[in-house]
Amino acid sequence: MELPAATTGADSSASVPNDPPRLDPAPASSSSEGPPKLITTPAEPSASSSAPQRELVCPPVPNGAWTGPAAAAAAAAAAKAARKAARPFAGERCAFCHEGEDSDDPDDDPLMPINTGKAKQQYAHEECVAWCPDAWQDENMEWVNLGKSLNRCHRLKCAVCGEGDAPLGCKRVACRKNWHVPCAMEPTTGLVIWEDEHCVACPVCAEVLERRARKKAREAEEKAARKRLAEQKRKASAPPAAAPKPAAAPKAAAAAAPAAPGAGKGVVVHRAGGLMAMMSKAKPAGAAAAASSSAAPAPAPAAPPAPAAAARGGKALAPAGPPNVPKPAAPAVAPPAPKPPPPPEEAKAERVISALFKAGRCEDMPLQTIRDAVARDAAELPAERLDALLARLDIEDKLMVRVTKMRDEVSGEWEDRTIAYLI
Repeated sequence: MELPAATTGADSSASVPNDPPRLDPAPASSSSEGPPKLITTPAEPSASSSAPQRELVCPPVPNGAWTGPAAAAAAAAAAKAARKAARPFAGERCAFCHEGEDSDDPDDDPLMPINTGKAKQQYAHEECVAWCPDAWQDENMEWVNLGKSLNRCHRLKCAVCGEGDAPLGCKRVACRKNWHVPCAMEPTTGLVIWEDEHCVACPVCAEVLERRARKKAREAEEKAARKRLAEQKRKASAPPAAAPKPAAAPKAAAAAAPAAPGAGKGVVVHRAGGLMAMMSKAKPAGAAAAASSSAAPAPAPAAPPAPAAAARGGKALAPAGPPNVPKPAAPAVAPPAPKPPPPPEEAKAERVISALFKAGRCEDMPLQTIRDAVARDAAELPAERLDALLARLDIEDKLMVRVTKMRDEVSGEWEDRTIAYLI
């Protein structure tokens, strides 16, 4: 179907209209015969159309390359994009923290394939795997036990972002908080990090661990002091030691003994069972004559006296030394001052608190639970006296009360709670 030519006015050389063509609907009263007419609106001449247009000319590019800060930033972005695209695992996600490679520096913590024992290949950051508490490297430097680690932390939610697969737990075993490795490394979380042990702890748990170590060292010092005091008391009550006996004078040497009758006989000394035996053997007559005819040599200097042999065993005794000099006594250790016993009401409340922790087999519980138990089992202790008792237990490193964030088991929201921690 051919449409009639559009009417553009008297001047056929007018500019091309800017408005799109529209169809003129037929009036409702008349019957529509033939195709609808195509009507266009002529463009109105504007003042700016008659003005000459300014042509944009780009500045010449020296040596065919752009220069300046913008060009350097564009080149760096293009290089980073090319480096990221060249990595084989650029589009994968970590199985632990659910994040990909670092967009700023992919070489900082790259992804690597891990063996989880499943058909689907999974990937993880090297840092996330290194901080995982139940993974280790075998002799071939390959990570082992990652599948069980993923199964363990699948339902453990991060205390920062709230997502699952949080492998990193608090160093205090009784704490129920977990984190992803990138979330735990954020400075805003305030966690205490032990990089040499690959462990983290929330601030309150770190204080509990520190006070436990201090309490253990103090108890060791008190035990050593009690041991030294008992040793001094034992030495003071022991009878005085007997004076040392003088050493026996050494026997005369065999060379200084008087000559036995019979000069022509040789003397042989035998030691058997610690007893001295002398046996004489006669020399031949020719040998005795030769010895008497030859000139006698100059007499040798007398040998020093030999140490006497022991009564049994034939061992030489050590020469007598200087008399035993008693060692100076150690300085007296003052016994620790005895602590005054607490009032009966506070002692009973303290036993109630200790029994409460033992029955619950826990290291922390809400303070309101302790108040309710003391009000029920030790009603004679008023509330203000209970606060004084808690302050004394805090000073003695037995119990500390702190305000910390705990997750509600029903709603899953984090809220501030007053918790008592056993030290």
